[in-house]
Parts: sequence; structure tokens; C-alpha cells
Amino acid sequence: MSRGDPVSRAAANDRVVVDLTSADAIDEERRRRWLLGLLGPAAAVLCIMAVLSSLSILDGSVPVQVAVAAVLAGAWYLTYRGHTRASYLCAAIAIPAALLARPLVTGNANDNVLYVGASAMLLLLLAPRQWTGAVIIGSLATAAALYLGTTDAATVDLGWRALAVTGVVVSCATLLLGTLTLRSTHGALLGAYTARDQARHSADQLVRASSHLEHAVDERTAHLQAVLAESDALVAQLAATALRDHLTGLPNRRYLERELARRISEAARDGGSLTAVLIDLVGFKAVNDRYSHDVGDRVLATAATLLESQLGPTDDVCRFGGDEFVVLTQGPQESTAALITRMTDALAGAVLAEAPDITLGMAHGIAVWSAHQRGDPAVAAAQLMRTAEADLRRRRASAPGLGR
Repeated sequence: MSRGDPVSRAAANDRVVVDLTSADAIDEERRRRWLLGLLGPAAAVLCIMAVLSSLSILDGSVPVQVAVAAVLAGAWYLTYRGHTRASYLCAAIAIPAALLARPLVTGNANDNVLYVGASAMLLLLLAPRQWTGAVIIGSLATAAALYLGTTDAATVDLGWRALAVTGVVVSCATLLLGTLTLRSTHGALLGAYTARDQARHSADQLVRASSHLEHAVDERTAHLQAVLAESDALVAQLAATALRDHLTGLPNRRYLERELARRISEAARDGGSLTAVLIDLVGFKAVNDRYSHDVGDRVLATAATLLESQLGPTDDVCRFGGDEFVVLTQGPQESTAALITRMTDALAGAVLAEAPDITLGMAHGIAVWSAHQRGDPAVAAAQLMRTAEADLRRRRASAPGLGR
């Protein structure tokens, strides 16, 4: 089976789909492991910060730290259960709510703004790639709401540069902890969708190579078909030439032998009969003697045309050899006699430009095969011709004027 046929193309497409599906599964598992390694340390860090803040070792909002730690722990659990999209939705709703709850109620943001950078980084890692823009816009909106909604002068005076630097530091620390956790558990920190991208690149290369191969196969197939068509035409031409007489253009003796056997088989099946008329030209020897064999060849061709012109739709005439022809007909005796009369008159009435002083005639022998005779078609064909030859000799003997 060729590579360019539909079955092979369907198989190649199935392989590409399987590769991409496998890549999706690999990416999802890598992403899940990566998030587990990130969310756990992040929740632990915030819990430690909440404890230290409660002991006045750190300056921070314990309720915000506890709330965000709880959200991260819930997202870790959902990710562990394989619900990464639900994990993202949980974090995307709960983290901004936790960050905005206090300043919207009390007007005091305190250090809530410091967690915007870390929250944005976390949500970007959790979110599907097509939701990246929504995360960025949501994070900016959260930061703006915190800044505009606070009435705490200390927070407002902190300045955007300090807030941005602190957010980047918290984000980098969270990423570092996640990376170290993955390394310690023999995980690999790989970008999400890497396997899918590699598989898609391989699939694209496979499609391009397959397309190039199909194009080459189509060209070779078209060329081969053209060569085969030319070869078939040549074979048909040679076969037709092998069954034609080159001088008269009539079917030759080889064709006659095949056609006789075929017609006898057909007549045996249908319960019919077949008549063979062996014709010998009268006066042809004089053409060769007085003129030349070239003139004789042209006269033979003329005689063949005259005989062929008198045939019915189911009749055949073949050149048997020399100046002898065989006519095959399936009509009754009366139609056979009428056919012989027409051919005799056509020859006698012809004016030969090559030999104007010679008038052609014909002697004939008749043999009939009927279905009741049975037997092998090839044997019956040979017997039919022997009978026609014997009848021709008998007619010549009974009419001495029918010479050559």
C-alpha cells in the first residue's frame, strides 16, 4: 500500500492525534506536579509569616496572611485531586477577595498591597495559557482597588516603587521555594505545554514530510500511469497488427482460427449454426503473369475491399492466404447464397485500373456447422475448413472454367 493512499494518510493523522493527546497528558501531569511543589511551600511560608506576625516578630496582617494561606492550601488540595482548573478558579476568586476584604471594610490596607505581586505570579502559574490576559488585568485592578480604597496614610506614603519591589521579592521567593521543592523530590521544573509544543513541532514536520512524499508519489504515479497507458496502447496496437493482414487490411488466418472457435462455441450455446465460405479468386493468376506481383498485390487489396463491401452486420471476411478469402456468416442458406451472388457480381463488375483487360471472378466452397454436431470448438473449426476446401475442389472439378 502506498504512503499517499487515503488509508495511510488516515493512519498518519491518527498517530499525530495520539502524539498530541499523549503530550497533553504529559503536560498536565508536569503542570500538576509543578503546582503542587509551588502551592505547598507558598502556603507554608504564609503560615510561618502569620505566626511570626502574631508574635510581633514581623510586621504584617495576620488575618490576610492566614486567609491567603488557607486559599493556597485549598488550591493545593484541588490540584492534588487533579482539578487544576478548579484550583485556579478558587485562587482567582479567593486571593483578590482576601486582599480586598480588609481595606474595603476598614479603609486600612496595611501590607495587603505587598501580596499583589506574589498573587499575580501565582495566578499566572495556575491559569490556563489563554487566560493570561485576564489574570494580568485582574491583578492590576486589585492593586488599583487597594491603593484607591485605603485611607491609611502610612500605606499610601509607602510608594509604588517600594510596593513593586516588595511584590517581586515575594514572588521570586515563592518561585525559588517551589523550585527547590521540585528538585528535592526529583521533579523537573519545565515550562507548561513544552511536551505539546514539541509534539506539535514533530507533527508539523511529519505533515510536511508526508505532504512532500505524497507529492512525489503522485508525480511518480502519474508518470507511471502515463507509461502504462502508452505501453497498453502499444500492446493493443501490436495485438491488432498481429491479427491483421498487412496487404489487404482484413483479419488474417490467425484471427480466423480464433473467431471460428468463438463463433462455434456461441452457436453451440444458442443452438444456431455457422457457415464458412472459402473463396478463391478466378483470373488472379493472369494478373501476376501479365503484369507484376506489385500489381497483383494492389488487385488483391481491391478485391478485399469489394468482398467486404457486400457483408452483412454479422458477417466477417478474412484473408486465408494467397488469393483465398474466408467469409463467416450465420444466416440461413438463402441469405448465404444471396451473399455469394453479391460478391461474385461485385468482382465481375469491377474495372481494375491496374489490369483493365482482366475480369475477376470467384470460385467458392461452402461448409456448415450446426449445434447438433457438438465436439470441441477448435476441432470443429479445423473440420469446418477442411470441409470448405473439399467443397471448393469439388466445384472446380465439376466446372473446369473455374480455374485461377
